[in-house]
Amino acid sequence: EGTSSNAWIVTSAGEVVTRQADAGILNGVTRLGLIGLLQRQGLRLVERPFSVAEAKSAREAFLTSTTNFVLPVVSIDGAPIGNGHPGSITRQLRQAYDAYVAAQGAAP
Repeated sequence: EGTSSNAWIVTSAGEVVTRQADAGILNGVTRLGLIGLLQRQGLRLVERPFSVAEAKSAREAFLTSTTNFVLPVVSIDGAPIGNGHPGSITRQLRQAYDAYVAAQGAAP
């Protein structure tokens, strides 16, 4: 987690994982909006911590923030995530979030 961003991974089972909201995590507008989009897209959200090692072995990884919405992560410490390119779920969520913002004229 960053001071203005949230970290997410997609497991080999297709679960989208991010930490649960508490005092140690930013529970911002983009995070909350994306959680709503996950539900509408029929994707499974799991709120729990994950390790750097788990992130490195994830199928996909991305960050969310107010300024970048859904930002694919293709490597961590030089090690590729998945195939080293933005994953299909990350691309799907980015497209859905961009469309939502365009339709609303503001972030959810």
